[in-house]
Amino acid sequence: MNILLVVPENLFPNNHGRVIDILSRLNLLIEQNHTVDIIITSSHTNQYNDDLRQLGIRNIFFVNRSFPFKYLLGLQPYQIASRSNLSKFDLSSHTYDRIILETIFVSDILKAKGINKCATIIRVHNDEVIYAKQLVKSSPSWIKKVLFTIESYLIKKVQANILTKASHLWFISSEEQQRLGIKHQKTNFVPPYIKSKMAKEITTTSKNVLFIGNLTTSTNINGLLWYIKNVHSQLLKCNPEYKLTIVGSCKGITPKIKYLQQMQSINVILNIDNTDELYKNAALFINPISFGAGLKLKTIEAIANNLPVISTPNGFEGSKIPLYKEFTFNNEDECINLINTVINSSQLQSEILKVQKEIIKKYYVYNINKYL
Repeated sequence: MNILLVVPENLFPNNHGRVIDILSRLNLLIEQNHTVDIIITSSHTNQYNDDLRQLGIRNIFFVNRSFPFKYLLGLQPYQIASRSNLSKFDLSSHTYDRIILETIFVSDILKAKGINKCATIIRVHNDEVIYAKQLVKSSPSWIKKVLFTIESYLIKKVQANILTKASHLWFISSEEQQRLGIKHQKTNFVPPYIKSKMAKEITTTSKNVLFIGNLTTSTNINGLLWYIKNVHSQLLKCNPEYKLTIVGSCKGITPKIKYLQQMQSINVILNIDNTDELYKNAALFINPISFGAGLKLKTIEAIANNLPVISTPNGFEGSKIPLYKEFTFNNEDECINLINTVINSSQLQSEILKVQKEIIKKYYVYNINKYL
């Protein structure tokens, strides 16, 4: 098939969940011998040209984002209006069998000149209304709270209508499929394709707890701050060997990241490319976030790397992983007790990982062709 993939941002650096998900699917399509063109809604930078070429894409197009007057007039969400240049793109010389929109925010490509009426697939990364509302809750800035409130209202006006324009909906989250896909005839739970490492019995005596995530995202930062305030110091009292490693991407050292760096028994590692050794040297992965929508890919990647995960219910949302009390916590006391118990038992770590790996094997390994 000839496939057009329309994405909302640069694919490199590939340091957060949505981009990792897009790349996993792009690689699958090319491995199945589909011909893929891609439109990236971002300014062109030469920095990542080689990374893009190595993916095997036939044609790469860039469409710049712009400051949207439609947003100022309250007609469109900022995330859509800033990508309105997609509607001016000329596709007259191209014919496609499928067009895949990575989020509703690139839907203006459906207004482009010469676009052929083939099957359109929308990848639903989040219920964007709920996600914007979660950003209202987690943002410390009142200005951002106002802007995210406006954005959530504007997205609510258009989201359902855009989803009805698709031939198929691919949901990253099973819960959002049940909620948003109920009125659509063709929906699938299509999680990221995960190449999970072969499971093995855990024998490590490490007491190290790991978190890997984007440190520019307020939901991640707020979850970590909650964990440090309510859990970290208590664990140190009952288990002096315990340590926390925080790994994440960021554009600069913010006051909150600096605060994390100054805490006792916390190792903060920023902007690294390879995390293999960090997974190997940890006893478990912690996901303490309380806000956010859609699938939390950091949770799935940890399990795929043979690390059992302890999380809030939100951290497992939409993943198909059951909320068993053996690895899910709802407050600080449950979190402290769980972690203290698990890091002292390699047998428990193995048992938790076995349950979680079965979910990965069942849902996250598949043939992409059955969804096209």
